[in-house]
Amino acid sequence: ESHHFEEFIKQYSIRDEGNNSSIVHKSDILNSEDLSLLIDLPEDADEKSQYDVIDEISLLKRCSSSYNELLSKFTGTLEQPHSVNNSKKVLISDIFKTKSGKTISKDSIKEKGNYPVYGANGIIGYCNEYNLEGENILIGRVGANSGNVHYVNGPILLTNNSFSVQLHNNDFKIHLPYLAHVLRTIDFNQFARGVAQPSISYAKIKDLQIDLPSYEQQVELSAWFDDIQSQRDKLIDLLKSQSEKISELASFSISNNSLK
Repeated sequence: ESHHFEEFIKQYSIRDEGNNSSIVHKSDILNSEDLSLLIDLPEDADEKSQYDVIDEISLLKRCSSSYNELLSKFTGTLEQPHSVNNSKKVLISDIFKTKSGKTISKDSIKEKGNYPVYGANGIIGYCNEYNLEGENILIGRVGANSGNVHYVNGPILLTNNSFSVQLHNNDFKIHLPYLAHVLRTIDFNQFARGVAQPSISYAKIKDLQIDLPSYEQQVELSAWFDDIQSQRDKLIDLLKSQSEKISELASFSISNNSLK
């Protein structure tokens, strides 16, 4: 009858253990010889839960310490002096043109393949042919995510939803990773036109100005930008993990005490 499941329903919503319920990993069942659902409950579920809370709090404190170390390193990286000398203001049209990718059917895009397929917002699948190789900068051309910039190195298939950057002026020595970082700071999406399928044209962006320092400074700045982004991503991931853990502990503590 339904009243037999009252404890289960309460405990399931908060993933908590009770006198007649226990949290079991799926792998434990799948790895058992007979796939049995008969599980021995712990002798003292409340005691086990308390130990779990203590462990999670200890983990949270360790994560907090790691976060503070990363934050200190990150701010130190940001404070590193980088002076740029003799930087030139150049137009996009001075250094590169754009070329659209290939029209490709959805059926040609697979979950696995030899080469990644790039659309307007990065990798959308894989296939066994490519139309670009080596170092390239891609700019999303069509759709809500038009204007996204990606730097790639290796053979890829570029769809018609993106541009590839085609350098055309040998008077300017360009370090592509640096150029990719600079282009990411531009809101290309604001130049998209159209309602159903907004798209960007080269004509709309070719007269935009960018800073172009010496090649040596481009290399140095690009490495610095990479370091900043890498540390930023680690901080964000750790902060997200901490936030989830704090929410879990708060929910557990409130639920565990309000149901007693």
